[in-house]
Amino acid sequence: MLDSSYLKTYSTTLFYIIAQIISTLLSYIHPLVYSFMRLSHRTLDLALIGDDHWDVVFNQVGLGFWELSLPTCTLRSSTSFKKNFGYPADGVLTYETILGLILPEDLDRVQDDIELTISNEQHIYHSIYRIRRPDGEIRWIRADGMMSQPDGESLKLVGTTLDVTDLKK
Repeated sequence: MLDSSYLKTYSTTLFYIIAQIISTLLSYIHPLVYSFMRLSHRTLDLALIGDDHWDVVFNQVGLGFWELSLPTCTLRSSTSFKKNFGYPADGVLTYETILGLILPEDLDRVQDDIELTISNEQHIYHSIYRIRRPDGEIRWIRADGMMSQPDGESLKLVGTTLDVTDLKK
C-alpha cells in the first residue's frame, strides 16, 4: 500500500502525466469513470481520494509506481509495480533485480534511456522493453518517468510502469 508521503513526492507535472494515462486507460474500462476523469485537473478534488482508493484504481488498471534514489540506487515501488514484474505485494524488489529481469536484447537500450534522462539530455524517461518474470513468462513493460528533487530530498527518478503485453499482440 502507498503511504501518503510517497504519493506527495511526485511533482505536479508527473501527476498530470499520470492523470492523462489513467484517463486513457479508464476510458476503456467504464465511460462514467472516464467522464469523471475528463474534468479539468484544476477542478478535481483529489483530497476525497484516500490511499486505499488510489491502490484500488492503480491495481485495477495495472499502473505501477516506482521511485529510484540516484545516490543510493534504492528502489521504492507500489504493489501494482511488483505485480507487473511478477512479484507478490510483500516481495522486495531492488534496482538490480529489475535490471536482471529485462531481456538482454533490451537491457542496453533501457540503460541508455535511463542515463539520457539522468543527464538531462532527455526530459522524460520512456522505454518499452521485455522482461522475463520469475515464473518464466515474458511480458512487455512500458516505463515512463522523470527527474525529481523535492525540497530537502535527494535526486531521484520517479515514474510508472504498465504491462502492455496485450497491446503488442
